[in-house]
Amino acid sequence: MPLLDLSLVTQTLTDLIDRHVKASPIWNNVNNPLAVSPLPPDKLEGDNTIGLYLYHVTEELQNKTAYIPGVSDAPVRYTSMTLVLSYVLTAHSDLTGDTGTLREQTMMGLAMKALHDHPFITDDTTVNGVQIMHPLLRERDNRFKVAMLPVQRDHAVDYWTAGSSPLRLSAYYQITHALLEPDEPDVRPGRVLTYNVYALPSLSPRVDATENVIMFTLPTESEPRALELRPAQVAYDAPFSVIGTSLFGDSLELRLRRADWGEAIPLDPDPAAWNITFGAQRITATARLNAGTVVIVPGIYSVSVRAERWRTGSSGTIVLDAVSNETPFVVAPRVDTISVPNGAGQFEVEGYRFAHDDIDETTVQVYIGAVRLALGADVNNLQVGEFGIVEAANPADPDVLRARLPNGINSGDVVSFRLIINGAENAPAWISVP
Repeated sequence: MPLLDLSLVTQTLTDLIDRHVKASPIWNNVNNPLAVSPLPPDKLEGDNTIGLYLYHVTEELQNKTAYIPGVSDAPVRYTSMTLVLSYVLTAHSDLTGDTGTLREQTMMGLAMKALHDHPFITDDTTVNGVQIMHPLLRERDNRFKVAMLPVQRDHAVDYWTAGSSPLRLSAYYQITHALLEPDEPDVRPGRVLTYNVYALPSLSPRVDATENVIMFTLPTESEPRALELRPAQVAYDAPFSVIGTSLFGDSLELRLRRADWGEAIPLDPDPAAWNITFGAQRITATARLNAGTVVIVPGIYSVSVRAERWRTGSSGTIVLDAVSNETPFVVAPRVDTISVPNGAGQFEVEGYRFAHDDIDETTVQVYIGAVRLALGADVNNLQVGEFGIVEAANPADPDVLRARLPNGINSGDVVSFRLIINGAENAPAWISVP
């Protein structure tokens, strides 16, 4: 995951060295308190100081020129920059005579072992049970590779003699796969989902697609339009269909799965629940807020069909169990009403499900036209271009999204309203500015 603050990488490395050296039986931290500093070598002070200084940054060449379809076509500010961080490791002691020089060599050996023993730093990297990755870098899929550079003796001499400092014992390290965080796009393109191709045995259930129809009226028209969506992008309490072949059996289940679930869950076919009707080539159902005890939040899911076929033989009944492939299915937030903006440009949107413990607020995006609104700090005191959400106390009641129009929206304008949660977008809706 990209980052903007390079100092977090440095703090991770200095913490690793500090904890590893202090844990070494060779080091007596009581009598020799250790300091690990990010200062340049000529600024180090103290009797027991290890310095790890970031002296050079460059872009990783193999990723600089890589072409990624659909990514490289975007403006460069929206793509991550892969960095190579170069560090110089030194030790410093103010102790006089041989004692200081030998102390520096001891510290260098222990620091080099710390970096050698942890060539990859992830969230799971620990020293004495303590996580090494900086707290602001955790749970973001960061992975740093630590490698010692084979700097030749002559080159090392050149590095030190380039300045006013005399030659010192040092080692050089390279940290790769540090991604500089790109700008977040303020304009979001339309939704595109692809189909997969599967090889399946004859007469096994196969799901080809999900589909649904949404109705909307363009601001310049009076007659509603019908739009068929494949894969289905269905709001709560709206119908959808699963299309396939060999969707028959003595016992059938329509199953739903989300990427972070361990396994698919069966959906209740009861009319009061998911209202499922099975057919050999089409299954119809209605999306609900819950699947049994499981809360269904907006997002991208997949559906599959499980079919049991019973065969009676001389030894009794044999149950043949077959499960189809999975195909994409999107549960979209449902927008019921949008109020007319007041004089301050503030309006309210009611619908389901805008907020829940399972919804990370960073996955909620609101667009007015092509402009993305910012999440406000106080839902009761929104600034221009901000939004906030009030979660209903009763899950059966609608949530309320409050927002203020961004700058550049004038009286008489008709702008689109787009609510995207976990990648799922509401049906087309517009706001008329009085």
